[in-house]
Amino acid sequence: MGRTILLTIVAALLAVPVVAESDETDRGAYSVRVRDLEQRVNRLKADYNRARYRLNLLAEKYLDRKIAGAGAEIGFRSEMGPVFELVRAVFVLDGEPIYMKVGEDGELDELEQIRLFDGPLAPGDHVLGLTLEYRGQGLPYVDGYFFKVRSSHTFTVDAGQAIEIDVVGYEHSKLAPITERPTVRYIERVSDVD
Repeated sequence: MGRTILLTIVAALLAVPVVAESDETDRGAYSVRVRDLEQRVNRLKADYNRARYRLNLLAEKYLDRKIAGAGAEIGFRSEMGPVFELVRAVFVLDGEPIYMKVGEDGELDELEQIRLFDGPLAPGDHVLGLTLEYRGQGLPYVDGYFFKVRSSHTFTVDAGQAIEIDVVGYEHSKLAPITERPTVRYIERVSDVD
């Protein structure tokens, strides 16, 4: 109690705003709760989409009811510089793994394009999740260090449409700290199904 009064007096004399320690703790706890809630919402969306897709398949099979379908083509390419070597890639669509690979001796880096998914998809919302792991190389301050990128992307495809998604791994900025450089972007193109 005495410490808080002393800090308030010193801050008033110096005209520096006082931020209580508990406010910082509350903000940190709040951001953790928000992040946890976002993850739970994404998992619920994925579960809902999987259940709806399975229900549509069962309706087509047992009720002779055709569901207006949709399609998707998802690919990945890396535009990372030579400092980052892709050593592991995991992609998940609606909670189901669609591509998992651990590369040896630059095997993943040598691939220009990786086809992740190409096929029918139930109309509606879907979630694409990924984890990419890069190994630093070529510079003394990154040699042997590993950098992980985790991301998720929600997209919607309507009945009778096809969506093409390019996932691109790239370096965010040469001016950013080395740990913040690896990132991804998503490029979407929607067309009508032939």
